Amino acid sequence: MIYQSQNPKISFSPKQTLWSWLLESKPLSPDSNAPGFTDALIKEHISFQSLKDYATTLSSALVTNYNLRQNDTVVVFAKNSIWYPVATLAAIRVGAVACGISPEYTVDECYYSLKTSKAKVVFATVDNFEIASTAAKKAGISPENVLLLEGSRPGVTSIQQILKSLDTLVEAPVFQVADGKSNRDICAFLCFSSGTTGLPKAVMISHANIIAQCIQTADITLPNHNRVLAALPFHHISGIIHQLHLPIHLNANIFVLSKFTLDSLLKTASENKIRELIIVPPILIRLYSYKYAHRVGMLVGSTEVRIVDIDTGEDCEVGKAGEIWARGPQMAMGYLDNPEATESTFDKDGFLHTGDIGCFDHDGMLAITDRLKEIIKVKGIGVAPAELEGLLLGHPHVDDVAVCGVPDERAGERPKAFVVLKSSQVLSPVEAANEIFEYVRKEKTRHKWLKEIELVSTIPKSPAGRDAKLKITEILPPELVGDILSWFCSHCNDDIEDGDGANTKALLALTQTSKDFRSIAMPILFHSLGPHLPSTYFFRVLDCHPDLAHIVKHLCLPLSTSKNSSVMKDSVLLTRYADRLSLSYELMTATQSTIVDVEMCLAMALCSDIERLKIQISDYQIIGRTRHFELLYSLLDSSKHGEIFPKLRHLDIDKTRCIRFSLCDPEPILLLRGAPHLQTLVLRGPGGERHAHQNSDSGIQEFCAGVTNITELQILGLPFFTGNWQTRGLERILGAAQNLKTFKFVNDGYSRWHTQARSQISPAQLIEFLSTRTHQSLQHLSLNFDSKMVPSQRNLGQPDPITPQQIKQFTNLNTLEMDHSCYYSHVVRRNGEEIIFEQETYLVDFLPQTVQSLIIFFNRSVRYDILDDITYLGQQTVAGDFPSLKRVQVDAPIRYTMPGSNSWDDDWDNEQLAKLSSEMDVRREEFQKAFAGSGVDTQFRTWCIWEEGW
Repeated sequence: MIYQSQNPKISFSPKQTLWSWLLESKPLSPDSNAPGFTDALIKEHISFQSLKDYATTLSSALVTNYNLRQNDTVVVFAKNSIWYPVATLAAIRVGAVACGISPEYTVDECYYSLKTSKAKVVFATVDNFEIASTAAKKAGISPENVLLLEGSRPGVTSIQQILKSLDTLVEAPVFQVADGKSNRDICAFLCFSSGTTGLPKAVMISHANIIAQCIQTADITLPNHNRVLAALPFHHISGIIHQLHLPIHLNANIFVLSKFTLDSLLKTASENKIRELIIVPPILIRLYSYKYAHRVGMLVGSTEVRIVDIDTGEDCEVGKAGEIWARGPQMAMGYLDNPEATESTFDKDGFLHTGDIGCFDHDGMLAITDRLKEIIKVKGIGVAPAELEGLLLGHPHVDDVAVCGVPDERAGERPKAFVVLKSSQVLSPVEAANEIFEYVRKEKTRHKWLKEIELVSTIPKSPAGRDAKLKITEILPPELVGDILSWFCSHCNDDIEDGDGANTKALLALTQTSKDFRSIAMPILFHSLGPHLPSTYFFRVLDCHPDLAHIVKHLCLPLSTSKNSSVMKDSVLLTRYADRLSLSYELMTATQSTIVDVEMCLAMALCSDIERLKIQISDYQIIGRTRHFELLYSLLDSSKHGEIFPKLRHLDIDKTRCIRFSLCDPEPILLLRGAPHLQTLVLRGPGGERHAHQNSDSGIQEFCAGVTNITELQILGLPFFTGNWQTRGLERILGAAQNLKTFKFVNDGYSRWHTQARSQISPAQLIEFLSTRTHQSLQHLSLNFDSKMVPSQRNLGQPDPITPQQIKQFTNLNTLEMDHSCYYSHVVRRNGEEIIFEQETYLVDFLPQTVQSLIIFFNRSVRYDILDDITYLGQQTVAGDFPSLKRVQVDAPIRYTMPGSNSWDDDWDNEQLAKLSSEMDVRREEFQKAFAGSGVDTQFRTWCIWEEGW
């Protein structure tokens, strides 16, 4: 059902621009005291006629002196000001695009906005000019094009200076809508979204969008609405419509608050007899408590709305809540340069999927009851959890994190972080939390600061998405989850055929609650227990609660050749699963020889909504199996290679316990075939000198086809030797992975590599394998050719390191993590009896300018000159050679061997360890001192390697 507005339809010319409709369609009073924009504190006033004159002069100056052209973007990086509309309307007058951004942005946030909007000119204020100029320089904007909205600063041009000095300037022509186009097709404003699933996106607002919304609102506005209080930020969509443009259309005075406080709001409203306030919910809550506050009213003219059930996609009846879909001339054009996001937000019928949950009552009133998206509203400003999570995951102490909103008396909501600390960090929980608090304060604007940090052992959350009902605020307390899991495990044993079914009942007891509780508990259980959970329990629970198959988003399953008792012996249950998957019972029972394979394939097929899948394969008993996943082959064939895993984004195949393995085994090939939208592929090998199947050419071809569009590839613990068939297969695969943003490679650290180093694949060779298209796409590179950090004296003829020319091909590299052998090269010569190492490659020559985070790990036995190299990097960073560098981490293990021997000293004592530790402490101080004053976050980690032999 589509709800129609009861108000009259609106109409306006498709050829009118916002400028002509607002400032040229009716006469403006020349009286300087006529309605206009007034600073509520200092009473400075600009009438609408003066606004038109100022904007005309400024637009002409921007065209003549700053080369502004149609479709160029003018960014206003400023708090509310009476000069704000002068800048925005000047841009719109000549066909440029106006874009307001938060005045509280940091340099990085401002840079992102300038780069995304393709800014040509920036208006800033005296308070934030340094941030604006730094961000503009990074974005490639000329310093002369960074102007002041108001005020003065030596060497910087302001709007007021332009207006005074350009009286004789030739007036630039007013932009006109071209033939064949309408004002719906032309962008007037860019308004940044809150970034539900990542960084904010630039929303395109057309001339028609603003005109339509002004007319719609004017039609339901009281005739005596002649005073407006501008308390909302002008860069917000509400400010753009209701405070910048609608009052001009209504010929109303606008009283501008440059900075909001509750006292200034009330004082200004009282002094100027403001009859109507447009404010965000937290302010309303502080002013007035009203049980109908969530009712937003009736639909404005020419607007249509659907209320859609988020599970079925069907229209909801009156009174039932669903997602609000809206259509009308006021809806935005879409996202700038982001067709995928536009297509996912606007459907083919033109409805905007708002992400808000609401319903209509029998009076035709629309009520908003919840948010489908996880935006945190801080004083009405959207804060995306994904943005803060991305920041926190870059902190050296944080292993995992989830951010949500928690109630706040003054702000409505504020961010709270659930943090899992890394096991390697040595600070106390309180110290670590305080450091994280300060980290966010330093990197983000005030409304994004954390209110609380809760340290947890795991993050039981589902990924962001429309089907993800799990809210962090509803998660059971960690201690309660732990009690439930402990209780469950204590009631289960390996004997699944226990007569009365007590084992299964223990798990089923957790599901005999509301659906909401199950949506919280079940992902925790199946993600946390993983391979420790017998698959039988999983299937019996799914049999009782089929809906759980669509709730579980993270699945961790074991695969082995064990012949333990299995649910597959239950023919009744097996038949039910066959019916659900449209498979014959005979087809499923034909694979009884690989019982757990069948169970595993069933689990994946039934849980078709899974987004992250980890498969742990152990194959100790049988050698020579050539086809895993027989049932999965059948499923793919029956669906004609259809998308049986349409939502799978992350696949982790762990074969560290396999006897036989190969890079292109059937498991990844089949799952790549069934998951066309896969983004991350992780392959973990067993290491050591294991048996390996040689891949067929067709298998490698299919694997290559599957990795074409993935953005992250991790190959961990697989030995590759120069020239063999496995390495040649790797070369083809990496060449096919053309869209990688993240690549991680860990060489086999378990085989006797130090005796085979000359036949081992080299770092330089691996880089050559990567597709040339990754030179632009790759952002994160992690290489470890020395994963156990064994002494390298036997490896003086080390494999070819990566050259500076090779690494600098990656023009957008942001994070670089590598062991010293990836770049370090030296020559050895004798001076009499003395052996001299001469370094050939230095970090300052090697490191790309784009890298923000650098991690180097090495061992003491490779000599201290490598540390000297990193210290020199610090000195050059202080000198300004690496302005993008923000974080440097050094991992330096301490090891001790007896002189002249490869065996460990049985009498090794604390005194010797203290001596070695003291040496490393000196190096740590030198390292930290070298980077002092650079603004780079440094971390020097060290530990003792204690094991036998090599």
